[in-house]
Amino acid sequence: MKLFHRPTPLPAKLRSQINARQVTALFCATEETWLIATPHGLVLADDEQIQAEYGWEEIQQITWDRDTDTLSIRWPDPSKQAQKLHNPDIDALRVFGDYSRNYLNKSQIYTHFGATPGGTSIRITVRAKSDGTKFSEVVAFGPLSQRDQSYVDTLENQVRDMAGLPV
Repeated sequence: MKLFHRPTPLPAKLRSQINARQVTALFCATEETWLIATPHGLVLADDEQIQAEYGWEEIQQITWDRDTDTLSIRWPDPSKQAQKLHNPDIDALRVFGDYSRNYLNKSQIYTHFGATPGGTSIRITVRAKSDGTKFSEVVAFGPLSQRDQSYVDTLENQVRDMAGLPV
């Protein structure tokens, strides 16, 4: 016989602050933090109030490390430290992961990886906000010379053109 646990319900006081009908919540006990996936973005909160809100286009990746019992939120800017949350509600983790992955995938329309003539790795991504507005995002994983910057600008214009964005 298997015992199933219901995920911890989102506190009513907090639920009333969320401006979305569809939400999936995950509680991380060590930090006493709620992660709430909505169609518009990711909300971080304590039991009483919202602490931070991020549009899905502001997040690069959310990963789960089973070995360390850690959920990591990674940002498009590689110099910004990942946010790590420990001891998530395991029963809610799968549902939260499915919803957040779906929302993140909708925000990432196209990604091009490459390297500049000088050897610096780059990532150019066309992203979409929840309102449908599209934009390009360029990340260089190292220094760029003037020649490299010119190359990156040309490549970004090509990616934008492919996605139907103005160049």
